[in-house]
Formats: sequence, C-alpha cells, structure tokens
Amino acid sequence: MERETSQKKTLHGIQMEEETIRVTPEDGTVSKRTIEPVNFDPDLRGKYHKGYSTTKTYTTGDPRIIRPVVYGICGVFFAVGLLMLLFRQWFFAVVFLFTSILSFTKLKKQIDHISERRKKQGLDVTIDSQEEKEALRQDVEDTLKTALKDSAKENFSEERITWFTKATLPIYVVICLAVSILLGIFAHVIIGVVAFVICTIVGVVYYFVFLKWLVKQSQK
Repeated sequence: MERETSQKKTLHGIQMEEETIRVTPEDGTVSKRTIEPVNFDPDLRGKYHKGYSTTKTYTTGDPRIIRPVVYGICGVFFAVGLLMLLFRQWFFAVVFLFTSILSFTKLKKQIDHISERRKKQGLDVTIDSQEEKEALRQDVEDTLKTALKDSAKENFSEERITWFTKATLPIYVVICLAVSILLGIFAHVIIGVVAFVICTIVGVVYYFVFLKWLVKQSQK
C-alpha cells in the first residue's frame, strides 16, 4: 500500500493537505477503514478490499472554510433542539441544545486561535465580501472535481479494468451456468435457456462494452 501526502494551495489561497492512498492486488486484503480514513460509516467495520483502489482525502485548517462549516453544523443542532422543545421532548431538547452550545463555544475558541496564528503569518482569515465567498466555494468545488477526475483515471485505467475482468468474469460465468442449469432442471428447459441467453447478453454488454466505455470516459 502506498500513501502520499502533499500540500496544495488553491487559486484564492486555501491551503490544503492532500493524502492519496493507493492499494494494489499485491497488498492482499486491506481494511476499508484504512482505505477510506474519513468515511465514518459504521458498516465499514469488518469489511475488506482486495484489488486496485485509489482514494484522495483533503484536510484544511483555513478559518474561512472551517468556521462556516462548524457554525452551520452547530446551528442545525441548535435548531433541532428548539424543535424538540416545541414538541415537549425535553430530554432530546436538552441533549441537542447542550451539545450545540458546548461544541460551538469550544470550537470557536479553537478557530479563533488558528485565526490569530495565521494572521501573524500574513494570511487572510476572514471572508470580506460575497465575491470572496463565491471564489472560495468555487475553489473547493474545483479541487474536489479535480480529485474525482484524477481518482477516476487511476481506478478505471485499462490495466485495472483488465485485472477486474480477469478476476470476476470466471465467477460470473460459473454463476450464470449454475443458475441456468438449476432453472432448466427444476423449472423448465426453455426457462433455463432463456436465463442463459439473458446472462450472456448482460455479461457481454457489461464486460466488453460498458467497461471499455468507462475506461475511455475516465481518461478524457
């Protein structure tokens, strides 16, 4: 498994840390938690991946980005708490209100501390106009689009699609034959033949048409 970390700076000065994690079949089975470190889905626990994979994650300490995000999340929790009060759900109201206020107070101090440190470095820490807000939003969107495009180029390269085809096509063929034979024995021969034809058409379209098209699209 290969892990790369680099520093990036967008057109309007957003500093980000980019981490790229690459996994190959030679790495064996790798935990999904390792491949997707920022995916907090509890269903990932106990799941593993074998094959090719490229993931990119971005982190930033820029107050112009994290302050609106933190304030927005705390605001949502506070609004839910008020809503719980209206419905007289006192326990949940207290939990949401307490969590939002405590988190807002703690995180605001941390962000203010980061802002002061960055000010001393001569960096911009505030959004002073609607134009700057739109420019920063566009920066984030462009960065994510570029990351998705780069990941797609690697994940859907001809080499990786060829490996995927060799690894899964035999399994697909065995399943199709088994299903067709069982339907022919326990249902009717014609149903088995129809199932085999349908599975063959689907397999040909997926492995030899769709995947090749996917490779061409990802390399544009």
